[in-house]
Amino acid sequence: MRKNLLSLSLAAALMICGTVDASFSLGGNAFTDFIKNTQSKFSQSKNLKADKPAEEVKAGQVCKSTTYSITSLPYWDTKQTLPCMYSGTFTTDAKNNHNLFFWLVKNTALEKPNLVVWLNGGPGASSMSGLFLENGPLQVTQPDPKLGPDNFLVGLRDGAWTELADVVYIDNPVNTGFSFGDTYVSSMADASAEFVSFIDQFLTLFPEYSLPLGSNLYLTGESFGGKYLVQFGREIIRYQENQGSGKVKLAGIVMGNPLISPPVQRLTTHRVAQSLGMIDDSNMEQIATLHRECEQALSSNWDKSNDACAQVLSYIQDVSGNVLSYDARIFISDYKKITQPYEDYLSASGKITDLYKAIHIDKSTKKPNTWDKTNKKVADALNGESMFDSTNWFDITNDDVPMLIYAGMWDQREGPTTTEDWLSHSRKQAKSLTPIAQQARQIYYIKQLDGTYTVGGYMKYDSDGKLTVLTMPKAGHFAPLNQLQTTYQVLSDFLAKGTLVCHKDNPEDCQVTKTMCQFMTNCNGNGICGDSGQCTCNEGYKSADCSEKVEQLTASYHSQVTTNGTQWHYYQYQNGLAANLHYEMVFSSQMPLDIFISSGWQSDPNEFQYDLAFRQQNYIRITSKQFPNFETFTAAVKVNGIEHYSTTFHQSNLNVKFDIITDQSVLLTQESEIEAIQHQMLQSLDPLENPQNDTFINFNHDISTWIDEIDKINEIDEIDNEIDEIDDEIEDEIQKIEKINEIMKDELENQRNQSQNQSHTPDSQGDQHHWRRNHDGGEIDHEKWRKEHEGKEGEHHRWRKDHENRGHHKNNSDGKNGHRGKKHHKDDDKKPQGRMFYQVLWEKLQPIIDKIVHFDIYFPYFLAIIVFGFFYLMFFQKKQQQQNVEQKQVKEEALTV
Repeated sequence: MRKNLLSLSLAAALMICGTVDASFSLGGNAFTDFIKNTQSKFSQSKNLKADKPAEEVKAGQVCKSTTYSITSLPYWDTKQTLPCMYSGTFTTDAKNNHNLFFWLVKNTALEKPNLVVWLNGGPGASSMSGLFLENGPLQVTQPDPKLGPDNFLVGLRDGAWTELADVVYIDNPVNTGFSFGDTYVSSMADASAEFVSFIDQFLTLFPEYSLPLGSNLYLTGESFGGKYLVQFGREIIRYQENQGSGKVKLAGIVMGNPLISPPVQRLTTHRVAQSLGMIDDSNMEQIATLHRECEQALSSNWDKSNDACAQVLSYIQDVSGNVLSYDARIFISDYKKITQPYEDYLSASGKITDLYKAIHIDKSTKKPNTWDKTNKKVADALNGESMFDSTNWFDITNDDVPMLIYAGMWDQREGPTTTEDWLSHSRKQAKSLTPIAQQARQIYYIKQLDGTYTVGGYMKYDSDGKLTVLTMPKAGHFAPLNQLQTTYQVLSDFLAKGTLVCHKDNPEDCQVTKTMCQFMTNCNGNGICGDSGQCTCNEGYKSADCSEKVEQLTASYHSQVTTNGTQWHYYQYQNGLAANLHYEMVFSSQMPLDIFISSGWQSDPNEFQYDLAFRQQNYIRITSKQFPNFETFTAAVKVNGIEHYSTTFHQSNLNVKFDIITDQSVLLTQESEIEAIQHQMLQSLDPLENPQNDTFINFNHDISTWIDEIDKINEIDEIDNEIDEIDDEIEDEIQKIEKINEIMKDELENQRNQSQNQSHTPDSQGDQHHWRRNHDGGEIDHEKWRKEHEGKEGEHHRWRKDHENRGHHKNNSDGKNGHRGKKHHKDDDKKPQGRMFYQVLWEKLQPIIDKIVHFDIYFPYFLAIIVFGFFYLMFFQKKQQQQNVEQKQVKEEALTV
């Protein structure tokens, strides 16, 4: 009984100690090691008594013994417990004997841990750097130099990522680090395929990471590893959708100082060195030359472009006395002291044979060195693709999984500035509703054990694009090496939330937007300061604090402003230009001017953001012919009126002239003419001027006249369309009348023949004679009308041609003028027989039309007459039918008699 109580008491004590250990991250001393060892033994003995399988143990994982187990390491600190670790290789390409090496560290205290994959970059850099130098649980020291170069001590590192998840470090691609093979990988596609093959074999060997037993998979890495991660991530997504379905779930990607777009990032690597004074203005011309050689190599000598674009970093390193390009705070010699112990341990220790056997790499065929920190041959094999831009892979993969990017601010290669540059080219970011570039920074605080906070970085979050970006102070390219605690909390947040969170009790304490708005005087009452900390200015105001009233540029604009010292003035042109118009703008001043121009009247240029810049100018003339893309624009003009050496403030007159000029050599279409008139109207308007002044009244009068002209043109177009339709309808009706006329003539001839053989009463003969006389007379008039019309038909077509030449008919799609391509007659080879109604109408209207000078104005009346005639024609046709009925009745009465 006492034994059982003692066991229970010990169990409770161990649980309390374990909780304290997890909460306060106490580790790395004899006491905590004792607690952990006792916990492990207690849980194992409890399992044996319960006789349950290892998968059902709730206290954590079991460190199973396999052929991949690491049971010992040379030079291990015997005061510490060796973690649960596995290592070895998987064959990813049997034909070429490709074998990828891995080193897995399992946290047995975690019940169902996430699996984190770590990849270093290079290409050709071993991931053992991540394990022994950056975020892994192992570290190598040389505590006693007196013992010689073989003085190594291998132990544990506090705050390693393995406290949060199980981490596997992979030497990728083949022949990197401990990986080996007969050939090298020469394409990212092949490297991706071998990586997926590795993951598939790894999940088979360690099924506890496969679904549904396992948790999520996360890909992490740094430097050139960024290119690996975005492309490998996409291939893993395809894998989990196909042969790996239900086996794995990629939940996120974390990239440290990633190289994603070499063509963009290699051209900005000088900024850190320039800002720190490692190079100055005397170097910039040479830097520009090296940039030019890089860009030309990208265009004409791709295989040499990688080396050409790396010359800037080499130049800065040499002229600065070997300042480390990965961390501008130290020199190469300083960094070598940090890395030398673990490098020698893995490649040149006195117990190297024992080490390689312990980690199951003793059968490697890689000679002469089994391990290399970096392998240049791997980089050379991938040289053809090293300079490829992987932003598209980033966009595609980010569509499916959240991503986090952290960048140490002392990194000259892939630091925060280069990250911002390549992200600005991301099409996914361009489409995002909350792009990184438009988000206000938040301060990312790290909570210490004593309850105080330190600044871990400055974060931005794109909620729509599922992207987090963190700038880390006091860190270089290898951020975990410098700021392990920060990266530990970063990984913890990302595993839990998919982004970073504020760890202060009041989340507003992490925000800086209120501070930003206060420094901008809350937009000076001329705008609204939003959640991003940026002012949205009311129309007519510019600058980040909305303090500058903008001058509207219109035709014949001229102003003169007297300035004292340094002053800024803003001008904008927002009316645009027609095809035959261009503007001319002149700035002049006694003191030098800096002019910053951005396209678009809603833009807000300044000395840091602009599309065009003209510096130290006393006189400059700018036209839209020189810069056709600046049809509308905003210009910020700085008058440099301070002589700092003598602290003298100079007065100056800033003269600005602006005018709109018509180019008479440009021929306009009818639509362009309308557009030109509309633009002229806009040029005359100044919405900020008093509408009551005489100038505005004159403008208003001109506007009314132009509007009337536009209405007339539009009305003529509408009438023109209606005439086309009426012409067709009249033509159809006239053909019907001609047919009726032929029938009537035939019937009349028959009646004449019958009347000669029949007797009629006087009354009936008189009626019929009266009808015949009227009809014959009408027929004679019909013949006369037809002959007259044939003489007038030419005049009718001449009028139409004149009408078309005056522009009252639009061009047809085939380039011919006329009524939308319709023919006046349905058959050009046949002339109309007889005198049709509209021909008679034209004969009557011709004298009137000849007397009219402005036919455009009276055209609606002409249309009204045509419409009236059409209805009269219908009435005439109906009357004719009635006469036919009466004639038939007369005929029947005559026959009856």
